[in-house]
Amino acid sequence: MNSSLVRKNITLGDRRTSLRLEREFWNALDDLCRREQLTVQTVCTAIEAHRTSASRTSAVRSFIMAYFRHATHPQGDMDPALARMLSTARRENVGKHH
Repeated sequence: MNSSLVRKNITLGDRRTSLRLEREFWNALDDLCRREQLTVQTVCTAIEAHRTSASRTSAVRSFIMAYFRHATHPQGDMDPALARMLSTARRENVGKHH
């Protein structure tokens, strides 16, 4: 497993920035977006809107980990922070398609 960081440009709301993640996390984020029918930009914008940690990269990694942890163990309620971020991303996504 090659864990070198990959930098990609993303848009958070109206602002362009870059994000550096390991290839495995980019692949997981792409999988998450396909499953939820959302864009990377929409998901990252939602994460940014709810971010409380000092690092954007750490917030994205934590979100991806929480999402797939819930996906593999769906019994019980979804973590409230994860649910809020997904709800925000879905609302943003609907707004972009109307």
